Amino acid sequence: MRLLPKRRWIRVVLSLVILALLIVIVDQVWVWKWRQIEVGRDTTRILAPMEPSGCPDYLAAINAECSAGVTPENNAAPLLLQAVGLEGGQEPWRAAIKTKLGLPSAPLPGRVFTLGQSVSMALASTTTTAKAAAKLSDADEDRYYEEEALARRASWSAVDHAQWVQWVHANEPALELLYAATERSRYYVPIASRAGTLAGLGRETVLGLLIPSTGTYRVLGGSCLARANMRLDAGDQVGFCADVLVTMKLTRLLAQSPTVIEYLPARALDEEAMTAVQAAASSRKLDAPACKMLREAIAAQGAFPSPVRQIDTQERYLCLDCICKLARYDEIGISDPPSPETNSWRTRPVNFNRCLRLTNQLFDEETAAFRMPTFPERRKAFADSVVRSDARYESLGRVEKIVISVSLPSFSRTDNMYTANLSQRNLALTALALREQEIRTAKFPESLEDLGPADRADRVDPFVEQPFIYHRSGDGYVLYSVGPNLKDDGGVPKAKEGPARKDYDLVVKAER
Repeated sequence: MRLLPKRRWIRVVLSLVILALLIVIVDQVWVWKWRQIEVGRDTTRILAPMEPSGCPDYLAAINAECSAGVTPENNAAPLLLQAVGLEGGQEPWRAAIKTKLGLPSAPLPGRVFTLGQSVSMALASTTTTAKAAAKLSDADEDRYYEEEALARRASWSAVDHAQWVQWVHANEPALELLYAATERSRYYVPIASRAGTLAGLGRETVLGLLIPSTGTYRVLGGSCLARANMRLDAGDQVGFCADVLVTMKLTRLLAQSPTVIEYLPARALDEEAMTAVQAAASSRKLDAPACKMLREAIAAQGAFPSPVRQIDTQERYLCLDCICKLARYDEIGISDPPSPETNSWRTRPVNFNRCLRLTNQLFDEETAAFRMPTFPERRKAFADSVVRSDARYESLGRVEKIVISVSLPSFSRTDNMYTANLSQRNLALTALALREQEIRTAKFPESLEDLGPADRADRVDPFVEQPFIYHRSGDGYVLYSVGPNLKDDGGVPKAKEGPARKDYDLVVKAER
């Protein structure tokens, strides 16, 4: 009995079809094998907890790490959320956060307002066409945003800025909650999925989850600084110091947040607080006792914390979670319904475990760079990490490059901003010491050495590990850090308007 066709060309075609089918089967076995995630420290980083899909439950891991040691008595988040509100996102997400924090199920609209919102409310309450009056134009919104920055930066007169006074008064209830919250030592808001779960994400990635109230916290802290500057102009030095220190406490609480996205607004607010202190110290509005008290309190709070914890754990988890979800999309779904691009990935072998290992290598290098003691050392380590990362990236296949691209951040710019905070803090402490010297001797010293050996470390520029540049200017002075370009640009400050410049210094000026 003859099983094969008699004609040769038919046998050839049949053999080619069988060979093609065998290749497809081998390819799919290869694809399946490489999609099986090997749970380990070098791949997934965490070994537990696990999702039903077989992926590590990074959401539960982040919540467990961030909530360790947090109690209802020491957690500032419930009070802060009552101040800034929790009304974004979907209801299951809000309900999960409220339940975890013990907040009432009633809506939390928030009690803090921007200057533009305050003006809108005032217009709405005094105008018959309230709805039309309450809507500000984009130009007005931009103008009020700039005015907010001015109110936070230096002292201002309540007589000259009636709308600013109105804005501060509108935020008084929120500021009372802020004061109460900063008596607590921890800050934890659970990260919840849109479905309202704190673990077991299913189709979602941690990267895609909502983060509550990040920008509004800066409005809350900014209004506290604005009130501090109003109080300083009115001669209330105690009130100024109290508001500045409470704002600093807020930034330290928010720096406990799990992600760099949440860390950065806290960092910016801390820098604004130090700028307000510099402006107060370079004026004649602080007396010697206020300068001494403020200097000691700032020193006691310590430097603004580094973001290395966020990078080494939570940011790492975000990227690893994305890669694990990509590896399992044939079971849990990346797109619904599947798109042609998603379907094409099913036939392409991608070594996801290799991608996980490379991601961990990158984060190991980035966190090691952040732990270097000086800014020049950190900058070099970041640059070396980028070179090695690029070399590893080029060795990958086309699809692997797409996968690994989700985990190729460089945190060198974050280090620039973090070091700027260290510098602004030291500038503020030095400006306070200079003001004390002026009060004692009726003039500023000729050099920083004249301030004596005490607190000499506070007069060091963290960018270059050298004393700040200081010289007299008339009866005043110019004090500055060289900034992230590591060059002395002659005390030229960063432009507050116009195109961004790289050639600038971080400057404090006292004019007499």
